[in-house]
Amino acid sequence: MSLHEDDITARLTRFLARKSMPRRFENNPMAQADELRALTEAIQRSAPRSTEALADWWALFEIKLDETASSLWPVVKEVSDAAKSVRGVAHIDLSGKPSLDPAEIQAKRLVEGNGFAETALYGVLACEIIARRLIDRDTMIQRRSQAFFARKDLYGEEAALRWEADAKATHEAAKVVWSERENRQPRNIQIPDISHRPEAAA
Repeated sequence: MSLHEDDITARLTRFLARKSMPRRFENNPMAQADELRALTEAIQRSAPRSTEALADWWALFEIKLDETASSLWPVVKEVSDAAKSVRGVAHIDLSGKPSLDPAEIQAKRLVEGNGFAETALYGVLACEIIARRLIDRDTMIQRRSQAFFARKDLYGEEAALRWEADAKATHEAAKVVWSERENRQPRNIQIPDISHRPEAAA
């Protein structure tokens, strides 16, 4: 598997984690793996090859896929259609108003608490949202905690903690990428995830 495919598979896996697995895949690891591979291949046909371009493209792709997919894993056609619709697109106009950039779109969705991409919580896009002050600290903490609890409810606390650890590691790496891309010194854009911890009320 190439690094490009690995990147897409990792991003797709994070996306699927906030969706419900169809019953036909339950207790069938082989079918799960086959479906994940089919979805990844559908995305690869339209996704950019550059790692940085993929990160920006993925934010738009998730927005489009969220608009069409249900609470279950999307099917290959939904994934393929969403990927094709944002191929080469720099912005998505969601309301007929002047197009907003991905950071503004996702910040608005974070504030509303509905349909935001996970890349808006952790990663390069999240760094941009935070650095541009498009969302306040309390709202970001709340949305990250909601994502944590959603996984805990679906997969249990151990899986949720693993996801959170991976997400935090991704965000730390993204801060370096963001700083280098913006040609600036690293700044404090870390928002602690403490609201789901018992000691947070102390």
